[in-house]
Amino acid sequence: MKVLESITKWKSDGVRVIGIEGYSGSGKTTLAHSVARQMDGVKVFSVDDFTPAVELEKFVVLEDPVAILDQYVENQGVAELLQQAELASAAAPIIIEGPFLLYEKSLVHMIEKLVYVDADFAVADVRRFGREGLFEPTEESRKFSDYFKKAYAFYLENYRVKEMADLVVGMDSFNKDGQ
Repeated sequence: MKVLESITKWKSDGVRVIGIEGYSGSGKTTLAHSVARQMDGVKVFSVDDFTPAVELEKFVVLEDPVAILDQYVENQGVAELLQQAELASAAAPIIIEGPFLLYEKSLVHMIEKLVYVDADFAVADVRRFGREGLFEPTEESRKFSDYFKKAYAFYLENYRVKEMADLVVGMDSFNKDGQ
């Protein structure tokens, strides 16, 4: 079943909050906005919109994946996102997209259906670097990416993201129309 068809069915079944989870650069934002464009009243909340830009020189480089996860999630503006999303979901279905959605307990309780965008980390990194204008990524940005990758791999394994998802799609299995 295609992504748009699944989400349309969930919406008609009364689902109010859909999460789209995936590694950075996997296509979560593209998928969320393409679905919202085709479905009346669906609003998208991106975790990135509530997360201040990470200043690499201030990011404490840690080896422990849990510490990396904690630091990344702590930097996210989840409280503000939740406040705005709760208000919006009372009026219409919403999509919350971003990484580590199942790590933040307050988001887990809100999400009724979860789409996981499965991605090859190396391919997604190239996409993300390009999106950020880093066609020649610096050593520092590569190092940060390696820590993020380590934390995300730990998260996938320990939070059973693929198993918890209601729908798993490959990063290249949909187009900009969610098909």
